[in-house]
Amino acid sequence: MAISADDIKKGLVAFLKSNVGLAAEIGTRLYANVAPTSATYPYITYERITSNPDHHMLAASGLNPATFELNIYGDKSLKVFNASEALRLAVDGFQRAKMGDVNISTATIQNERDDFNKPTKANEVGTHLTTVDLTIWYRQTVPTF
Repeated sequence: MAISADDIKKGLVAFLKSNVGLAAEIGTRLYANVAPTSATYPYITYERITSNPDHHMLAASGLNPATFELNIYGDKSLKVFNASEALRLAVDGFQRAKMGDVNISTATIQNERDDFNKPTKANEVGTHLTTVDLTIWYRQTVPTF
């Protein structure tokens, strides 16, 4: 069976939703691309930002790294830190196992960065943000010519 980047995304989401440590921090608040305006803090948004199939001298190797950007938002810096730490403990170094229904080779965090979005109105609070870039290596079908 061929594995696509969409399969990896679905597997990642299922894996994250099933992780007890992460669920203790964000519940089920995990959203594709953009959170609804009604979302409560903290929550995570995710999107695939790159996919760069690996090649050797003659052809595609069948290994593909897909990098996902996971953004953890919260109204308190400690809540964002706790959620990002739960995320790190869940995924960094995860290997040779299933994420959801998909077999992966390995998952590693490539970057983490913090930010703060200042309020734009007097009655608003700022938003704390930690962005995590997670690369997941998986096998895909090699093209034949």
